[in-house]
Amino acid sequence: MMQKNKWISHFDDVKKNRLRIICFPFGGGGASSYRLWHELFDSDVEICPVHLPGRESRYGEEPCLDADVLINDLLPELLPLLNCPSIFFGYSLGAALAYKTIVECSKIVRNNKILSLICCARIPPSKKIDNESLTQLSEKEFIEYILSLGGISRTIFNDPELRTMALKLLRSDFILSSSIIEPEDKMVNIPIYAIGGDADPSVSIESLQGWKRCTSGEFKFFTLPGGHFFMNENPIKFYGLLNDIISFEKAKLS
Repeated sequence: MMQKNKWISHFDDVKKNRLRIICFPFGGGGASSYRLWHELFDSDVEICPVHLPGRESRYGEEPCLDADVLINDLLPELLPLLNCPSIFFGYSLGAALAYKTIVECSKIVRNNKILSLICCARIPPSKKIDNESLTQLSEKEFIEYILSLGGISRTIFNDPELRTMALKLLRSDFILSSSIIEPEDKMVNIPIYAIGGDADPSVSIESLQGWKRCTSGEFKFFTLPGGHFFMNENPIKFYGLLNDIISFEKAKLS
């Protein structure tokens, strides 16, 4: 049976789960980004989307602007779910949140069951992103920047009410992203898989490779055709690669 605490959707029967994927959304996105993922992977792989405040089921709450505050609130709900092997997945903002959450989890439970991190379309959190300057852009300039990244339809900004809601959330998430910075000294010892788009205007291939310095474990780097939202531009290649990584990690459990 599907269970849902304030932060994470999950199933209560851990015996059926060989592996959990803890999924953090991209900026402006929500848990619904992963609503169909359960159809893409083996039945013993459980997809557990993280619900961030200020959107979807938590629309009535204010978006969080500080990653330390967010993760401190998330951990009590997340830690009990790490009772089976888990992979953390994050896209853009979600990649940095996933990494920082792993760092904090490891401080509390040293021998946890986190197998690896899959991070997409985000420079490593050791490099500070000056997103706060983006939030100072005029509304028109900010919208054009967002549209240049792809992933969001222009029609959303044509509706005044939707535009107001979307802009508030996006500006908040850019500030949240700027609050995430960790020292570059191998804060985790698990494999990191970094995936980037070869035409991403905001994340260069070189900067994405910097994730290698965040772990003392194995590091693998992949480039796919596309921009910031290569996930949507080349779904067959993206989900094929994701399946390969998950299958590789799951094989370690045999």
